[in-house]
Amino acid sequence: VIDVATQKVRETLDMRDRVTEAEWSPDGAKLFVSGWLHDGFYEIGVDGWKVRRVKVGDKPKGVAVSPDGKTAYAVNWAGDTISVVDLASQAVTATIPVGGVPRWIALTRDGKTGLVTNFRGKSLSVLDLEKNVETRKIYGIQNPRHIVMSADDTIAYVTDREGGKLHAVDVAKKKVMWSVRVGNRPKTVDLSHDGLYAFTANYGSNDMSVVRL
Repeated sequence: VIDVATQKVRETLDMRDRVTEAEWSPDGAKLFVSGWLHDGFYEIGVDGWKVRRVKVGDKPKGVAVSPDGKTAYAVNWAGDTISVVDLASQAVTATIPVGGVPRWIALTRDGKTGLVTNFRGKSLSVLDLEKNVETRKIYGIQNPRHIVMSADDTIAYVTDREGGKLHAVDVAKKKVMWSVRVGNRPKTVDLSHDGLYAFTANYGSNDMSVVRL
């Protein structure tokens, strides 16, 4: 845990796991960290850094929290499923089958729709989160890994690790709008706060691409 102002380490938490990804709760009071060694994710309270583990599916990697902070969605990389978790009871309430080797999930801000990157399935799964079912798949991306939504939920930006591209997906029409070449084997993508730029972390070329959207 790093103090941004001083750039000094304030706390170090030994998770005793192979932690993979992290996501804040909407109110910023908790951090959710996936741990694929023990098939669960960790809910960490910022006030006191108390940790509790929630058991989910096989080798979870991505994790996302609903806008109301009541539900978590764990992406089970080796299970080809999404675990839907009620955070109050820490119980898995539903399991949603998706494509091959899912890696990440992005939620719309109304909490009704989820998009999952199926790393080996060469597709995105579109989820109805009110019914907890997959409604369709979006194809046209060779190796989708990470995904972020635009501020208005109209466009999803997806990295294509083996294809070396960033793809823009029309959320309403469920299809790829455009693609642009970035660095070698891009993994994570994020957007600037003004929505004008995307940044991809390129694992294969040890650099970052800046894309003017």
